[in-house]
Amino acid sequence: AGKICASLLDLVRGESEYGPVSVQKIVDGALSVLSRDPSRDGISLRVQVRPGLVVRGDSIQLEQVLLNLLINARQAMLGEGRPRGGSITIRADEADDSSVRISVADTGPGIPPELVEKVFEPFFTTKSNPKPGETRGTGLGLHICKQIVEQHEGQIEIESQLGRGTTFTIRLGKQTQALAA
Repeated sequence: AGKICASLLDLVRGESEYGPVSVQKIVDGALSVLSRDPSRDGISLRVQVRPGLVVRGDSIQLEQVLLNLLINARQAMLGEGRPRGGSITIRADEADDSSVRISVADTGPGIPPELVEKVFEPFFTTKSNPKPGETRGTGLGLHICKQIVEQHEGQIEIESQLGRGTTFTIRLGKQTQALAA
């Protein structure tokens, strides 16, 4: 938690230290701090990461983006009146010769088309009626994710279909320099 806070403060100050980062390390790091195993909620987790992918960035900030997307996917799938189960899929592969694509897809309820364009706006939340024990969303998570990705000279996009799920796709520049052993 301390590393995440320090990394976010560095982001705000424009003092982030970027270097080569293994995409597998980003995925593993986000999964290791996920507060609850998705299988406990009947959600299957699929991870498909092409070996050897490396991006340029701040690993803590990129882990935070992925963690936020995973938490949002889980919460969307567990909303009131929804059946248990479904899946979350993390995929990472080369988008082209110069970029890497990382996606988080869920089989949740999807987001209404009129709200899709608002999800990255600060203070916009669809979590207005949280379940007992959960807090109402602040509407800052996806806004911060977008800022982090753009600070990394990348893009984040959303595709959603009602009743079928939502996919967030991040594109980041591929790092050509090899990782230190």
